[in-house]
Amino acid sequence: MAEEREQVMKNFSYKEQEMIRAFIFTNPHGNTSFIYPQSLLAGEELPPLVSAYSRTHVPMQTRSLQFLDQEKREQTREFLSHIAPLMDIFRLSDGTLKVSPKTQVFSSQWILGHGHDSIKEEAQVVGVVEQVSDITGKKITGHPLNRPQVKSTRYIDFSTVLPLMLGDPDIAGLPSVDKALSYIERMGRQYVRFTNLITDGLLAQPVNQRGIEYLKRPEEVQKAALAWAKGQKRIDPSFEATPEMLERQEQKILESLTGDSLRATVEKSVLDYSRLYLLALNRTSVGFSTDARTLERIITDMISSNRVEDRTRGQELWDEAKKIAPIILGPKSHIEIDQWQIETDKAMREYLARTHLGSLHERNLLKNGTANLLSPRDIEMYTDRFNAALVVFPYCGAALQDIFSALTDKDVDQVLEIAHAHRGKKGVIHPAISHGGLTVEFVMGYHGYRDLFRHRRGSRSTQLLTTRLGFEVPPLYDSLGITQEYLADMKQASDLFEEAASVNPQVAEKLVPFGANIRAMHSWQTDQMGYVGDLRTDITKGNFSYVSTVRELLSKVSALMPKTSKYFKVDRREFPPEVWKKIYSWYDAHERNR
Repeated sequence: MAEEREQVMKNFSYKEQEMIRAFIFTNPHGNTSFIYPQSLLAGEELPPLVSAYSRTHVPMQTRSLQFLDQEKREQTREFLSHIAPLMDIFRLSDGTLKVSPKTQVFSSQWILGHGHDSIKEEAQVVGVVEQVSDITGKKITGHPLNRPQVKSTRYIDFSTVLPLMLGDPDIAGLPSVDKALSYIERMGRQYVRFTNLITDGLLAQPVNQRGIEYLKRPEEVQKAALAWAKGQKRIDPSFEATPEMLERQEQKILESLTGDSLRATVEKSVLDYSRLYLLALNRTSVGFSTDARTLERIITDMISSNRVEDRTRGQELWDEAKKIAPIILGPKSHIEIDQWQIETDKAMREYLARTHLGSLHERNLLKNGTANLLSPRDIEMYTDRFNAALVVFPYCGAALQDIFSALTDKDVDQVLEIAHAHRGKKGVIHPAISHGGLTVEFVMGYHGYRDLFRHRRGSRSTQLLTTRLGFEVPPLYDSLGITQEYLADMKQASDLFEEAASVNPQVAEKLVPFGANIRAMHSWQTDQMGYVGDLRTDITKGNFSYVSTVRELLSKVSALMPKTSKYFKVDRREFPPEVWKKIYSWYDAHERNR
């Protein structure tokens, strides 16, 4: 269950709390739920609530109830007596919204019968999926028209998620399940160990000690407190900081720079480095808003997967969606197991296995790089051969240019035929045939790519997550002398992955650490390249992995269009890996030119 049955609202009785919960959520206490159309949580209040939920370890239902209890107590109290009558009026006994006869006829005739799919886009929904594996969560967040907020790994209670990982239904189906469970536990211990190692290492660095002592100077503490007051004033123009407020804030700042508080702050910042030990099996939570047409495609993709968890969570989403949109997302909707997807996956992998394409080397074409920029100058785009290479890409582990070069004329014919042999009446062109223009093939650490994956404009194709492309080694690991232990652990991960992949490559993905390199392809227009560069090149705010990769990408785009690229906003500041992020400004002012 998503949440224990506990009292989370302090100003309402347990009975009242549960009535409010049932009024808002389609699946009270469940891990998969939608938010009903209602007035308590709606409009502009939902986005910050979903965003705040993604930045704490607190489940969405608890976070929502606490918000009503603390911020809308009076309104909620006044509304309380109306909840039961409204539920009786507008919902069936199983929680399904009542739909008028005319709407039922219209939706059945025009949307389902005649296939006017665009009408589905007018039905908006807000949902939440708790405690889903990272790799299954990508099925939800990966659709370009979905709008998700994913709970950061910083806010996941590892002691809670470990038992869920050990009970994963896909891992339970592996022949070597005991070995897999032992490995999962060990990687969890190493994640905690490396978090502590890196925290200790940063705290022991003389440069960080000097920086921390500087921040503790009275004038610096006072400056930080005044900056806080200025920030509060921007949020609320009527805010006026009293001397007492400033004194309390100064005390907080000093406490954050000493003892356990300092360690906790540093520890939070190092999770970007220790999370290389997390597995794609790791549990996360997703809040999202989307439309019925997009949700239909997401559910179809999930229930068509060969992973048990994907299918189970997809079915849960469908069951709850039926309560919100019982006709267009109901039992007679266009949601169904996608035989085109299933049969093409099977046929393509069989074709690759029996031809020379199955022995293509899984390599990074760049010896010292992570972003291979492809334009029509580099590869013959908009041709049948290019389209066939795009189709092969997600079913193998090779680079696109290697695939393109290896394809014979016969392969091109066979691949395109296989890709479209099992289309249903709604299928048109294989979804991989969607790239062109400025296309980049990333080979980078999965933990960093997870942030680039979120950019939904353009086209995206990913290969299965494996350990065959090696592992990212953060420069900080070298600085702290922990690289060899890390690589030894990753060697064990590779061995176990190969054993699982021989049984089921999709299930084996769950055992891959976040430090493993993934190959993925994105096609972005020039303006999107600029947007990604502006957002993802600032090391003071971003993750070292994607910052270095996007900087590399923008350098290559600049070589292609030097005059246009002058207008990109690219931050290229560098800091030694052992310098704590909180003291970057101090380092710039006092240490950089020493």
